[in-house]
Amino acid sequence: MPSLIDKSGKIAYYGQVSWGNLVDWLATIYDFRWRALLTYSAWTAAGATLLAWAFAAWQHTRGIDRAAAEHEARREDIPATRSR
Repeated sequence: MPSLIDKSGKIAYYGQVSWGNLVDWLATIYDFRWRALLTYSAWTAAGATLLAWAFAAWQHTRGIDRAAAEHEARREDIPATRSR
């Protein structure tokens, strides 16, 4: 079976492989009857990404709070010295 992409990077019926052609191809698919499914998938992926970033930020904040609490606990263990 012959390859769809030749050595110069051209795809039969579509032309040169590029980001512009990818966007054009995606827009063509989006005009298809699967528009609702593609839109729902995009919103779902965006929501999952947002939740993942929020969870990562929350975990990072918990780590900073925990480190600050441990530092404060160690600081209280050191007897205070008064200078006269």
